[in-house]
Amino acid sequence: NQSHWKAMSEEALKSVCAPGSTTSLPPLPPLCAPSLDPAVVSNRLELEMRLLDLDLATVWDDHLSYLLSSALSAYEMERCTGVSCGNEEFQDAVRRAVPDGHTFKGFPIHFLHRNARRAFATCLRSDIVPNTLGTAWSSVPVYVIHYYY
Repeated sequence: NQSHWKAMSEEALKSVCAPGSTTSLPPLPPLCAPSLDPAVVSNRLELEMRLLDLDLATVWDDHLSYLLSSALSAYEMERCTGVSCGNEEFQDAVRRAVPDGHTFKGFPIHFLHRNARRAFATCLRSDIVPNTLGTAWSSVPVYVIHYYY
């Protein structure tokens, strides 16, 4: 609504926004390109996770992976902006994806490394994961989401 704004003269605008005008902000530091390609690193970690010999009857579910990826994106957005979006849609999608009589169990966990075996060992030592792994393992779909930024 333009009636809520006070008009500014063109001269005032030019003095602030003109090319070559000075600013009180310090110059921005130069940015460097990432040293790792996130897609390559992510795919390599997923492959390592799939190849771990865990003595579990694990089924990797690509459809569930798609659902969890969009949820992760929404959670990251909420963490950055404080605004939650898409949670209801995610819950509905998971309800449709999980077969009757089964329960979806998921948990967030962060690592500062890219070692799949070490990450899984850390999960086993946490309070949340053993409860999740205590689930009957007959054909449990699993997906590990890895996200680099």
